[in-house]
Amino acid sequence: MTSFHLHPNILCCALLLTTEPCIRAENTAPPRSSASDSRGLLAEQVDRNVAEGTRTMAAVTAQAGQLDAGTRAELQALAEFVRSAEHRLRRSLRTLQNASAEEWPRARATFAASYETYAQAVAQAEQLVATNASLARNSD
Repeated sequence: MTSFHLHPNILCCALLLTTEPCIRAENTAPPRSSASDSRGLLAEQVDRNVAEGTRTMAAVTAQAGQLDAGTRAELQALAEFVRSAEHRLRRSLRTLQNASAEEWPRARATFAASYETYAQAVAQAEQLVATNASLARNSD
């Protein structure tokens, strides 16, 4: 199983986005990188990362049959938490995308926290299965 890795700069991107358009130089075509374009790129990256998280969770839950009952129950609870965290992440992303200048700091902080919670939950589920598999191999 491959490790779940989210784009390392996604939180950085979310924290650095501004609501101001990029400065345009005289006699050049307008840049494609306005604040709304940046928000769109952020949404695309989050979608890719959530898709990767979904693939990771599918791989992790596919191994549930090899786990003892207690670990399976823990994995099920984590899987439910991941789904909930994904919904909160998507909601906070929508809020961030639609935030006015006044709403931006709070929306940005909420998104960053949601993203971190989601990433940690997926990584925790993956680690649970990896640790259990390692313990099972060592006990053989």
